[in-house]
Amino acid sequence: MSGVIFEKQPQFLAGVIMPIPSGGLVEQDKLSSVRQEYACRANRFLDFLESEGSEQANLEADRTGDIISSLNNNAEAHDLLYSLLAHDSEAARYTAAADLLSRETLPEAIDVLRELARNPVGFIAPTARFLPVRKKISLA
Repeated sequence: MSGVIFEKQPQFLAGVIMPIPSGGLVEQDKLSSVRQEYACRANRFLDFLESEGSEQANLEADRTGDIISSLNNNAEAHDLLYSLLAHDSEAARYTAAADLLSRETLPEAIDVLRELARNPVGFIAPTARFLPVRKKISLA
């Protein structure tokens, strides 16, 4: 196996343990389930921020943090967040990149923020531009 995390797990891989970017092993079913929950919470965070304000949005942000905390170790958290950098949802990609940068300076996370910062529409672009500046990282 190449260590690729599948968007939709092929039937023949159900329940198998796969290699992942950190070199560790994680049960693919667990990663898929947790990944889906994290992406859902990231999307809800953005929806609440745009429609209902920061109080409800902050509850969703806390829940993404709880998801990361519930994992067994830092390698599992890294692998979950790394896999979300390629998610279809901008909110999921942004949240994963931000969470990764809070742990380590990862070039792939910076690349995601660079891409999101180019979007001329929406709330994520200005935030994606600001986050690296806080960490003294250039998006240029």
